[in-house]
Amino acid sequence: MEIKAWHIKKGMYLGYDDGRKVKEGSIFRVKLPLSWCRHGLHAGTRILECIMLVRGSILSRVTVRGKLQSTGLSKVVGVEREEHKHIPLVPLFKKVVIKSYISTHLQGCPTRTRVLNKLLKKSLNKKLPKKELYETLSVHPFNKYHVDYLAKLLLCKNSLSYVRLFRALDLDEDTIEVILQRVALRQMEMNINEVTLLSPIEQGVTPNLHWS
Repeated sequence: MEIKAWHIKKGMYLGYDDGRKVKEGSIFRVKLPLSWCRHGLHAGTRILECIMLVRGSILSRVTVRGKLQSTGLSKVVGVEREEHKHIPLVPLFKKVVIKSYISTHLQGCPTRTRVLNKLLKKSLNKKLPKKELYETLSVHPFNKYHVDYLAKLLLCKNSLSYVRLFRALDLDEDTIEVILQRVALRQMEMNINEVTLLSPIEQGVTPNLHWS
């Protein structure tokens, strides 16, 4: 069996004391028995749940094969993982969340839209001083409750804990997930219709939380 999924990396080497170098096109295999968060080739069908599990900076599209097991959420572990494409995660996350915020809250507000797009561009170019950011947001009539969360997002250098962020900015998690996957697949020059929203169990993977 195989399943298409996502994987977030802190660096370009396998974890769990494996140490093999990771690159696009690599196919890795491990021996049974597998053990959650100790031994095996892990991935997830939802980018946002992967972000909650690993604070990494690289997003990979992968295929996991072999004897697969799932926790019942998005997480899956198997004996083989193929690395398809890699892209930086943080710029993708910032772009999608800011564009979603503009679409949700700033329709008919061209000035604030231009300001936020300009701040996003500076953030992506790593040329956004904290003082300038807060001064710019305070000058324009942004929602005061939103300002701190927008600032944290624009200043972050690694992926954030998104749950509180989305709740604070009144953004829908499922909508963000779909956009994240579609934009990531487009950047990777892969089929944007291969969005994976179903959990591994919904796709036929056997649930088992305790095996090793």
